[in-house]
Amino acid sequence: MPTLEPILVTLAPQHVAGIRRVVPMREIPQHYDASFPALGAAFAATGVTPSGPPMGISNSMPGDTLDLTVGFPVAEAFPGHGDVVDQLLPGGPAAEMMVLGDYAQLPDAYGTLLAWLAEQGLTPGPLAWEQYLTNPEPDADPAQNQTKLVWLLAE
Repeated sequence: MPTLEPILVTLAPQHVAGIRRVVPMREIPQHYDASFPALGAAFAATGVTPSGPPMGISNSMPGDTLDLTVGFPVAEAFPGHGDVVDQLLPGGPAAEMMVLGDYAQLPDAYGTLLAWLAEQGLTPGPLAWEQYLTNPEPDADPAQNQTKLVWLLAE
């Protein structure tokens, strides 16, 4: 699996304009597909622009369902528009890891990141997210995907 080694970082708090839903695991792709047009409409209506690439925020550990926010980082608190609300990601210590290649690798990459945290004697907190550094295009080569995984550490 082409991944880069995890590193420890300290993050500043970050506002995200997103759509948060508890979805069955099999419906995650549909949540992403439905969220991006609504996010675009909310940005157009409010005049707010994203300050970084899109994100998928896991607000809970996955099981049969996942509490998932699909959104974009923004410079300030998002005023809200329709289903799009502001979510503040707390700052603090976190582990980051880059994943290069197909999104199908992400579950194994999370396993690698969790194993690394355990080896370091660190405890993952309740929030983790993916940030999609390459824009997924219908005809793009999935091997070119760059995804940053971030897991906040427990205090």
